[in-house]
Amino acid sequence: MLQLHGAPSPAGNVAPPRLRSELPGPIVAALASVGADPRDAVLAIATDINLTGAYLRQWVVATRTTLWVFDEGEPRPPSLAVALSEIAEFRAVAVYGSGLLQAKIGGIWLDVVRYSNREKYHFGRLAKRLGDLREGKAVELTPEDEVDPRRCAISGIVLEYPGQLSPFAVKHGAALSRVMQLMRPYWPAAFAMMVLLLATVALDMIAPRLIKYLIDHVLDPKTAGMAQPFAFLEHLTQPTHLLLVVVAAYALAQIVRAVCAIANGRIASRVGTSISFDIRTKLVAHLEQLSLAYYDKQSVGSLVGRVAYDTEAVQGFMAQLIAGFLMQILMVILAAISMYSLQPQLALWALTPAPFVIAGTLVFYRYVYPHYQRFWDRSSRQAGMLNGLLSGIRVVKSFAQEDRELKRFTASSETLRDARLRVDASASTFYPLMGLIFGVGGWIVWYVGGVKVLESNAALAGGASPDTAAGISLGTLIAFFSYLGLFYGPLSSLTNLTSWLTQFSTQMHRIFEVLDTPIAIPESRQPVTLPQVRGEIEFQGVTFGYSRQSPILKNVSFHIKPGEMIGVVGRSGSGKSTVINLISRFYDVDEGKVLIDGVEVREMRMQDLRRSIGVVLQEPFLFRGTLWDNLVYGRSDAAIEDVIAASRAGNAHDFIMRQMQAYDTWVGERGAGLSGGERQRLSIARALLCEPRILILDEATSSVDSESELAIQTALGELVKGRTSIIIAHRLSTLRTCDRILVVDDGRIAEQGSHAELMQLGGRYARLVRIQGSADEGSIDALVEQEKHAHDRSDDGSVAPSGLGAIAGHRPRWLKPEFTRIARDDRQALHISIDGETTYDGVFALRCMPVRHPDRYISLRWIVGDNREQEIGLIRDLAEWPEEAQRLIRETL
Repeated sequence: MLQLHGAPSPAGNVAPPRLRSELPGPIVAALASVGADPRDAVLAIATDINLTGAYLRQWVVATRTTLWVFDEGEPRPPSLAVALSEIAEFRAVAVYGSGLLQAKIGGIWLDVVRYSNREKYHFGRLAKRLGDLREGKAVELTPEDEVDPRRCAISGIVLEYPGQLSPFAVKHGAALSRVMQLMRPYWPAAFAMMVLLLATVALDMIAPRLIKYLIDHVLDPKTAGMAQPFAFLEHLTQPTHLLLVVVAAYALAQIVRAVCAIANGRIASRVGTSISFDIRTKLVAHLEQLSLAYYDKQSVGSLVGRVAYDTEAVQGFMAQLIAGFLMQILMVILAAISMYSLQPQLALWALTPAPFVIAGTLVFYRYVYPHYQRFWDRSSRQAGMLNGLLSGIRVVKSFAQEDRELKRFTASSETLRDARLRVDASASTFYPLMGLIFGVGGWIVWYVGGVKVLESNAALAGGASPDTAAGISLGTLIAFFSYLGLFYGPLSSLTNLTSWLTQFSTQMHRIFEVLDTPIAIPESRQPVTLPQVRGEIEFQGVTFGYSRQSPILKNVSFHIKPGEMIGVVGRSGSGKSTVINLISRFYDVDEGKVLIDGVEVREMRMQDLRRSIGVVLQEPFLFRGTLWDNLVYGRSDAAIEDVIAASRAGNAHDFIMRQMQAYDTWVGERGAGLSGGERQRLSIARALLCEPRILILDEATSSVDSESELAIQTALGELVKGRTSIIIAHRLSTLRTCDRILVVDDGRIAEQGSHAELMQLGGRYARLVRIQGSADEGSIDALVEQEKHAHDRSDDGSVAPSGLGAIAGHRPRWLKPEFTRIARDDRQALHISIDGETTYDGVFALRCMPVRHPDRYISLRWIVGDNREQEIGLIRDLAEWPEEAQRLIRETL
């Protein structure tokens, strides 16, 4: 029920929901004129432009049966009135500079209203709610319908991504408070720092007093007869003795101060480094828990900057504690007290600039602070751009786009330069002005103090006693100016506090922004533990979109039996990879359920779920490190025998042995130095080593040559037996042996069946096969016969056994010394005889792991007729072999 214009709100002053906006009088009258009761309106929202793009507000009003569009102004007939029953679907689409709410009527998408980008979020939600209304569902608005996550809740400005820090949302006190909370484990050290800091500042206050004493009691003959302030010095009558004592006291104070400063600096460094370490560790741990949806909207360079550089802000905070603003605040307070105790009148004159300093600091915070925020934001963007440029340098060079990328980077640098110039211009204006204001206070003190010294000199010249003479002594004025320097110096530095605090707060908020990002894919509070995953997968009415306003999958349902081999095919962007992402729970569905063995994936323990799934992606990713490190990434405790077996199963072992250091070969970031096919075969071997119950191949053979693809397909033919396998492929010939093929189109399962069934159906799949020219069978009967052979590999429907049984057939032959004879012939060629029957000539040896195990896991190989290397077998430990065999093998190594 909507609130009508002029009617009292049942919620007092609470504004109505955005999708149920209060209807103005003319719209109420327009509804009444067409026989509709305004109180029956379920949804109502105003646009800010009309369909032509002119600034004219239009109202979208929906009842349970009808959708209306009215122009705002005088009551007039609706520009659109259509029954909801005639509408098949609603959607909100983005066009250049605006968006459109569209309705599908009679198979055609018709524009309902246009809206500016400012209203994009709400009309996206409106399309979803109109769909619910059309289906007869109850429309209950939630906070998600009202709050646009892409806008700052405080200022309303557009953010680059939901949850981004707005310049208007930064609160310095909050950042400092949270940093202080991080210091709790280090309170004893922090207390020691405070004690040492107070001692350092107190020792600085001694020097001016010593200077006053030195001038008035030692150096100036006019005041040398003043009363001795220190009783223990009364017996010293020689000026040189007093001079020695004063200088010694000054030196001692400075030495003790230096010791305190050194100790304080070391403690602060240890505490700051420890807190930076804690924050950095927490940050990376939290980043690992965030969903892929977060990374879809983030720049990798920006996140790297936060972890690598922003965390160092804590180190700067500790430096500020011991030598920055905290020390300066203590210095200002103690210097002010010392000045007032020394000469109250001059102390009041010295405070003359204080109001102007406070006003200037407020102005700085109001007008200069946003420039700092923009500067750091531009810097982060440039880091992200540079990361992308260097990561894709091969593509840049391949397309000869160096000039284009340089122009992009130059434009980014110009933006960063302009932001920096604004910051520097503001700072270079502010600080000299503050220095000038401080200078005014010094001028006043010089004049007033000088007058008082002249009065004192005149009184002394008239015969007055130094203790009773009017004015002040020269020593008092010099000591006062020393304190004034200790007062104005830190006070001037404190004007920089706003600049430092702005930078520090911005950096810490960038860190806390990540730490406070909610985990979109949380662990279940009471996870279900499956002792053994069988591989049954079911989608029940799944709807999902990377943007909730634009679903990729729409009410998708299908069931996969344990051990079934499923192919998924469809156009790019149809939702094939999205299915895989939901099975692995990289994202959570918007509607519906994804179940494995009858348990919803959201109820399963995340590690159990993902350890039971082996994924080979279209773009294989290898980490910087050795080939061995990459192979055992998912199972670091794997035995060497199992790793070699998995490599052989993935057709990777032979090319690994051709590398300079075999399994110990170092590869660069993303597998630099290897071909695309080699990286893909390593990725397959890595997945197979984990012995997953569910195997997912997302275009797994797209990056390999025909020969490698054939070898991998042969290996996979054995590996998928008794295991649920899902294969996404554009190359339709790779899907013929699948038990079933799902054809995905526009987010829905358009067709499903075996290759033969879909060809006989003559629908989308058959058309794709004909386009690709891969259906070279003479008849459907031939396809049915091929399908029968495919079913023979999994006719029992059993689940793969536990352990490494699936790759056991790919274990290498382990040679044993008692059954193997090694010798050299007359040509000095090495030949091997196994079991006295099989003989190999021209044998050579290669170490599998020459760095870690130089005398173990040695591969004996020979060249077959077509000039290809072939492995004869492996020696597990060379030390177990006879000395003569060891000598011969080491010679060939």
